[in-house]
Amino acid sequence: MDKTFFQAKKFTISVDDSSTQNFESKQFFEITLQKLKSNLEEVSCLKFTDVTIKVKHDHIEGKSHILETINATVSHEMRNPINSIISQNIKIEYLVNYLLNTLEENLTLEELKTKVRGVLEELRKSNKIM
Repeated sequence: MDKTFFQAKKFTISVDDSSTQNFESKQFFEITLQKLKSNLEEVSCLKFTDVTIKVKHDHIEGKSHILETINATVSHEMRNPINSIISQNIKIEYLVNYLLNTLEENLTLEELKTKVRGVLEELRKSNKIM
């Protein structure tokens, strides 16, 4: 006897207690319509499979992915300003040390003015970037 199976349709339905509307109390079933053909007749049968655990797992996994994306975005957005602030502090610290070292040198008044103007110009540039 030649028998051949094939799947025609698959769909998922949820069954829940009407008194509660929360996701955790629902049950999910996959209903598969199968047709069995032989030389003489064709028989259709419905197969009910409980897929509650798989559906709930996929739901939780989706939530987890959303939370990971939010966490990565927020973490990135917080690091960028902090890196800028750290960079500015390093630059200001360098310029202050440069000025202090310049004051210890035996420079003429004009040379000192030129170096101080250079430092002030660097500070203006860094403020424009911010």
